[in-house]
Amino acid sequence: MNNKLFRALMYIVLGALFIILKGEVISIAMTAVAFYLIVTGILALSKKMTNTGVIYLVCGLIVLFFGWVFVSVAVYVIAALLLIYGILQLINVSTLRIKGFKKYLEPILNIVIGLCFLLNLGNTINWIFYVLGILFIVEGILTLLFSKK
Repeated sequence: MNNKLFRALMYIVLGALFIILKGEVISIAMTAVAFYLIVTGILALSKKMTNTGVIYLVCGLIVLFFGWVFVSVAVYVIAALLLIYGILQLINVSTLRIKGFKKYLEPILNIVIGLCFLLNLGNTINWIFYVLGILFIVEGILTLLFSKK
């Protein structure tokens, strides 16, 4: 199997997983990272690398028990940034008196997306995974179609 075919299949599988599992992808990824850090910490401790082992163990436990706090904070930060950016864009477009609806579309979309992130955290994350899943599947199909050339 050539590299492009493998990559295309991985895109399609990843896209399907994103659509099916939605927000659970984050839980699975955080659990895998936490497991990796904890195992690495234990291995470091077994090699008498105490400082490194303790750091990996602590990081692994933090990710395992508090991972969703980081995700929630990141989503709120992204929401705030989108809102601020959208408002600044809107002010800029209004100040420059640029005519045409297209110039107002991007700032308005940024504000709407930021509000969606801010007000509807759980479902917004699900929609992100739907969109990412569709994009990965499309990328996989396009890679399959163009890999024959």
